[in-house]
Amino acid sequence: MATVNFDINSLTFNQSENHEQRAARDRIKLESTIPITGPPGTGKSTVISSCCFDLVNEYSPVLVLTPTNSMVNSILSRIDSLARCSNLQLPRGFIIRYGNVTELNYAYPHLNSYTLDSLVLQHQANNGGGISRIRAGIDLMQNARIILCTDYIAKDLKNIIQAGAVLIDEAGLVSLDKMGTIFSSLRDNNGKVIVIGDDKQLPPPSRDYVATSLFRSILNHFNSTLLRKEYRFNRDILDLINPYYDNKLVADHSVQDISTAEIAKKDYGGINDNLRKILQHDRKIVFVDTNDGRREDKHFVNSGEVSIIKDIMKGCQSMGIDNIMVITPYKQQERMLQLQLQQQKVQGIRIGTIDKFQGQEAEVAIISMVRSNTCQDYHEATGFLNNSRACVAFSRGKRKTIIVGDQTTLTKNKFLASSIDTITRKDGFFIWRNSN
Repeated sequence: MATVNFDINSLTFNQSENHEQRAARDRIKLESTIPITGPPGTGKSTVISSCCFDLVNEYSPVLVLTPTNSMVNSILSRIDSLARCSNLQLPRGFIIRYGNVTELNYAYPHLNSYTLDSLVLQHQANNGGGISRIRAGIDLMQNARIILCTDYIAKDLKNIIQAGAVLIDEAGLVSLDKMGTIFSSLRDNNGKVIVIGDDKQLPPPSRDYVATSLFRSILNHFNSTLLRKEYRFNRDILDLINPYYDNKLVADHSVQDISTAEIAKKDYGGINDNLRKILQHDRKIVFVDTNDGRREDKHFVNSGEVSIIKDIMKGCQSMGIDNIMVITPYKQQERMLQLQLQQQKVQGIRIGTIDKFQGQEAEVAIISMVRSNTCQDYHEATGFLNNSRACVAFSRGKRKTIIVGDQTTLTKNKFLASSIDTITRKDGFFIWRNSN
């Protein structure tokens, strides 16, 4: 591949960087191991993308790893956008997306040309069989300047490439036992390791409750740069999670006042008074109290909350609001929500667990908290619904967050009690009354 060098500081996307993003990039140029703390919506993908171009001249290939394919695809999309905005003419094979690309082909079909399979097909042009294609794939990987894949499949690369820099997104979800594989991917002791994550969100998925994340381990030995400015949600939603971050985060002016008023296609007509108040545009954070009337069952399913959410969804539908995320801590509740809302044939809605939706966003988030019981100890009362999960759930919505739950149970947890108090001060607390 022909050498491609460029001055990253001349690229147009740097014009929108904030102070902390620039500080993070400056550290990366000077240090070998750099942790960057990126709370929800603070522009982690922007930093990752610009860092790839910062490092590629001196440290190629740059290996970008994340825990899931959807995260890999999101970063690839951002890198592609920045390259196009900066009019970079990158040669074929400069960037390679390695691994499972089923979701990429569905969600980002225009990025298919970056996949290894696509590049091999172009390279072969109907010549050669299986062995020839394998050799072509290895040749392409060894000449690539930026490679993106999941941390799981990175183990396949250690005998093919030696990276000059490894950049890990959502490192809080990467377990410490992956460290050997990741560091073995580096070319030599002069390589760089950049980990970006949020130690206040969910830890790596594991049956071991004392599992340590790669990110938390590195934080114990290196100072982190905090990305403070968030670009996802309005100030009211930020107020829900900011105490968890010692009130260090600020909303960018471009999002601080956004609401559903800008996306609703219809007015409140046809909605009963109960729903009208809940869906009012200037109420950006809402708590709907089930008033002890809808208990969880032994399988952590709360059918009463499902019924309430169905009514809220009908209200959103009648206003023409879509791009809605319905979130819950429990898989059993997820299944019931899917069953009931699919029968309602709601369009533009995603339903899933909090763990599944970490790193994703929607215009409106509706959260089914499930827990409703008479336990006095807050660990027993709220259980699996800990502060980290609540923080992830509360930070998915951009314009509006609606929390459905039992106030009496949830306020046994101090963080949840503080969140409900914040919502109440902003006139967003409602006791559910049936519309019938």
